[in-house]
Amino acid sequence: MIMTCALCNEDSLTFFTKKDAKSGVPLKLGRCRSCGLVQQINPPSDESLVVYYSHHYRQDYKKSYSPRARDVWRAGQAAISRLTFLGSHLSKTPSETKLVDIGAGGGEFAYLAKKSGYEASGIEPNIGYSEFARNEYQTQVSTADLSSLEPGSADIITMFHVLEHLPDPKSAIEKLFNALSPSGHLLIEVPNILQSDASPHNIYFRAHLFYFSLSSLVTLTSPFFELVAQQSQGNLRVLLRKRPAIGSTVYPSEHQVQSDLKSFERKGWWDYLTIGRGYQKLLSRPRRIVEESVVKSLRPKDILDGLYADWQGLQTDMRDRVTRRWRQTKLGFLTSMSVGITGIAACL
Repeated sequence: MIMTCALCNEDSLTFFTKKDAKSGVPLKLGRCRSCGLVQQINPPSDESLVVYYSHHYRQDYKKSYSPRARDVWRAGQAAISRLTFLGSHLSKTPSETKLVDIGAGGGEFAYLAKKSGYEASGIEPNIGYSEFARNEYQTQVSTADLSSLEPGSADIITMFHVLEHLPDPKSAIEKLFNALSPSGHLLIEVPNILQSDASPHNIYFRAHLFYFSLSSLVTLTSPFFELVAQQSQGNLRVLLRKRPAIGSTVYPSEHQVQSDLKSFERKGWWDYLTIGRGYQKLLSRPRRIVEESVVKSLRPKDILDGLYADWQGLQTDMRDRVTRRWRQTKLGFLTSMSVGITGIAACL
């Protein structure tokens, strides 16, 4: 049982209970009053986590042994956004850069990074997803975990929605520091515990051992990396540069901790619907359903190639099909509305 903060080691946890968004099972959590990190109090053992992530996690959360077309579509869109962010803040030429994606999933990011010119590979602990990456994209995604990283083996390491799952984030960050070449970069994305656009019933998960804010994530990485760029609207995304040598931890100011606490306590349905504009997710859902209905008959590689071409400004058959289907759907809806209104008017 965790009784002190895993980040600052202070005995300053405020305990609370939330329900796992998937199962409804109560989760005991603690928020550190000194650094702001939110963490599970009774995390699973390291041994059980190894088994869970290699065999069960993807099935529990994706309900599938390997990615479906809609998963590929969503992962491809996220990969394009991440590559855009990475490219806008780095001057390195992709063709001269070794990139390793940690927790590579089905390999969509690694595949699109390779198409963008990076010498890209990945590691993924889940057997089904790593096999999918190798078979569908011929991408070098090993069935492995962080322990397989060799010192100085990468110029860029990316890690999307992985850090919150790891039982010892401090050791993980040090491992990534050692695996990077001098002046190498680390791109991390995690859920943002302070984000206002996350539905209140979709925040806490049994598989998430830690919940980061920008300040707690920067604190965690500060001995090993310096912050280059960050994006905190929605998920938390940070680009970090490796320090020449390991330094001291830089903790957030008391003012920052209190400011984060106010944001944390304010979270709820009103905040989600107003500041977070949660209603927009409902409005965008019909378009997403149409898009995913179009791509479900396509091969995974064709989906990613279509997204990449669209990103490059090229007209694609996939995009044309999505646009036509969306127009037909809207026209059908408007026609139905018109018929309905006409029928009501005739009865008056």
